[in-house]
Parts: sequence; structure tokens; C-alpha cells
Amino acid sequence: MFRRLAVAALAIMMSSQLEAQVPRKGIAEVQPSRRGGVWGSIGFGAGMENVDLDGDALGYSDAFWRPTFDFRLGGTVKQTLRLGGEVFVWTNYQGGFTETLVTLMPILQVYPVKTAGLNFRGGVGYAWSSVSDNYYYGYTTGDNGFGTLLGVGWEFPVSSKFFITPGVDWYQQWYGGGTYPGYTERIINFSVSIGLQGG
Repeated sequence: MFRRLAVAALAIMMSSQLEAQVPRKGIAEVQPSRRGGVWGSIGFGAGMENVDLDGDALGYSDAFWRPTFDFRLGGTVKQTLRLGGEVFVWTNYQGGFTETLVTLMPILQVYPVKTAGLNFRGGVGYAWSSVSDNYYYGYTTGDNGFGTLLGVGWEFPVSSKFFITPGVDWYQQWYGGGTYPGYTERIINFSVSIGLQGG
């Protein structure tokens, strides 16, 4: 009699454990999404600019630090990939003249670890270099060029909608090379961005 009761108790215990391991119908485990939907960010920073004139054999000029601004907007393909577009501006206002360097390009951001904020970004697109006379004649002259971007950042979520991203980006711009001598602009940018996502 005791043996039968022990076998029955053991069978009940095993069946209850198996039932606990099988999810109940109608109940689904929901994982919170760190990245999703439409996203956008606005960033401010300091950019170290150097210029290299073609044919002068002097290499890049001394570093020149000035404020920067960037705006990014796009969509989230998956937890490890975001696509979008970027506008980047480096500005030097000095003595009645304003020098401006701009890039406008599609970008991608890759997150190697799905649950971490580390991301690598890159882009290729349009570049614009201009000088404006704000004091004497009010004219603006500029060059069209080609630009690239390589960068790294770390995305810190503040909430499910907001995030902050400090980062370092390397912009390279090429101008001229036809009838007139060309030149290359290089900017190493240190920035902090405030972002918003739809999720």
C-alpha cells in the first residue's frame, strides 16, 4: 500500500513539473525593444579641421577647432541596424567672414551587440565648402565636393523613447581636381547627440 502511494505521489510531482515548463495557451513572453521605429537625433560638438592643398607638398595644415552641428533621421531595420540620412555642419566665424563645411549623405549605423549601445556608422555623399563675407560685400563663394563619414558612438537609453549618444566621427571631403588645384578637408568631430525613437 505504501509503495503504491509513493509511486502515485512521484507521478503527480513529475506531471506538475512538466506542466510548469510548458507555456500556457494565450500567454506570450514579451521582450522589451531597445531600438525600433523611426528615429532622429540632434548633436552638438567640437570639430578639429585640417586642410591639404593639392600639389603644395606641405601636407595637412595645423588643427583648427570650431563648433559643429549634426542632424540625423531614419528608420530602424532591426535591433542591430539603423538606416537614415545626416546633415553635418562645421562653422568658423572670424573677422566678418564665415567659413562653412557641410556634408549631406545617407548613413547606416551597425550595433554589433543587440543588447548594447555600441555602434559603428558610415556614409558617403555630397560635400559643400563655402566662404561668406558678412561685413564688406555680402557675397558667398563655394565648392561642390564629395564626402565620407566613419564614426563610433555609444547609445545610452534614458527611457523607451529618448537616448543620448556621445561619439567620435571622421569626415573627409574632396574638392576640385579639374582646371583648378583641388584640396582635401578633414574633420575629427567629438559630439553628444540627443535622440528620439518611435519604438
